[in-house]
Amino acid sequence: MKNLYKDSVVFVLADMGGGGAQNVSHNVMNYWAANGKNVALITMAPVSEDKFPIHPAITRHVIGGIIPSTNLISRLFNNIKRIIQLRKVLKLYSGYTILSFIAPMNILTILATVGFKCRRVISERNDPAKQSFGKFWDYLRTKLYPCADVVTANSQGALETLSSYVPYSKLGYLPNPLRHSFPHHPVSRDQKIILTVGRLHQQKAHDVLIRAFSHVADKKEDWHLMIVGEGPEREMLTELISQLRLETRITLCGFQENVTEYYKKASIFALPSRYEGTPNVLLEALSYGIPSIASDAIPSIESLIEDKVSGAIIPCNNEREWAFTLLRFIENHNKLDGMAFQARQTAQRYTLDNVIHDWNKYIFPDSFR
Repeated sequence: MKNLYKDSVVFVLADMGGGGAQNVSHNVMNYWAANGKNVALITMAPVSEDKFPIHPAITRHVIGGIIPSTNLISRLFNNIKRIIQLRKVLKLYSGYTILSFIAPMNILTILATVGFKCRRVISERNDPAKQSFGKFWDYLRTKLYPCADVVTANSQGALETLSSYVPYSKLGYLPNPLRHSFPHHPVSRDQKIILTVGRLHQQKAHDVLIRAFSHVADKKEDWHLMIVGEGPEREMLTELISQLRLETRITLCGFQENVTEYYKKASIFALPSRYEGTPNVLLEALSYGIPSIASDAIPSIESLIEDKVSGAIIPCNNEREWAFTLLRFIENHNKLDGMAFQARQTAQRYTLDNVIHDWNKYIFPDSFR
């Protein structure tokens, strides 16, 4: 039988919505499909919910299963049904590498491929110590992840967490690639806009940034905060903005397919997240030469931002420190060319051409033999 490991891979995700794992997946799978690899994609959510374009050479399967579970019995039944549906499709791909993302889909994929001849590669895109999907999924992580052939993550902090229950020999680092072509020139910073990009979710700490901006708004009346992203905290954040009387100064922009236009407008980028893996949006902002401020809760943030050289690193949830740093950047935003240059130098390391070797090494190991 022909060894298909060398050039064939199936991606497994819950959906192709606007999240970071989907961003990374679409970038890599489209690159491989365009370069002659055999690529398939399995999702539970329908194509109509996709936020990222999929290369026409990629074979697509939708298995359904996006059903709310109201109690323990329905949760168990729904997950058994998902495993059965996933197993039916994966039977078509004997000999392929199966690459799944995010804990619940990783666990379902491991269970669905019991007894199959395939390589199972699973990927975490946040630190499991900080991103819980509930006690049930957290427990199954520790018991089932060692059954995979390779367990990957996008930060050294996440790999350290995983090493407590996965052998080091099975762990691999898969960096996030920049999803767009590297801009030829940094942004001009003529417009007075602070930008952040991320789901409206507790993880992203938009509330901290909004409160920090409220301390700055009266001092700098011509500056505006733009928040690109959609999610479950929209109502809460809208109410917070209203309470602070900043409706004309802060814009919740919703999900945007073309975030590039927002990077081009921004003078300062802010990422106050309470936890992350390697944030795609920060890499993209750095690639545009936008002076960036980021939370110290992001693993290995020092490898992305050198404090006071290419940006600033601020303690997570420290509203006043965020306000102070925003004000400092605003007052010096036309003197930050050095930071812009260093930011672009850092981002260059994460272009797809520079990181695809790492992905090939773990997904197509026969190419390295």
